[in-house]
Amino acid sequence: MIENEIKKIVSNYDGLSYINAEDSGEGTLIGVSVDYIDTTLFNKEQYDLWVNMLDSVDVIRPTFQIYCSYDTSGYQYWKDIMEESNHTYIDIWISDEFSDDDFTSLINELDKIIDMIDNFLNENDL
Repeated sequence: MIENEIKKIVSNYDGLSYINAEDSGEGTLIGVSVDYIDTTLFNKEQYDLWVNMLDSVDVIRPTFQIYCSYDTSGYQYWKDIMEESNHTYIDIWISDEFSDDDFTSLINELDKIIDMIDNFLNENDL
């Protein structure tokens, strides 16, 4: 089952956690949490750059798609009201036509996204 294979892939990344899988009618939507991000350490400018970077992730392939999501309540809400980190997710949609041949491409795209996240943290001394 594809869900188990994705769980295995996610387990190879430090700081990522498999959340769940849902049938989307034309495939499977898989949620992955990015656990090593603490947005309470961000100032307003960094937070805005962070969400813009997440919004820029838009991988569309014939058999899978990857994008990032987060709660859109905003910097002030998370910093002043919730006083906790906004949650960051990587959402992976796998079509019913996804095959073993697609795993390498999926892993390469996940690597690129993790590199973007890590580079952001490094560039901002976080």
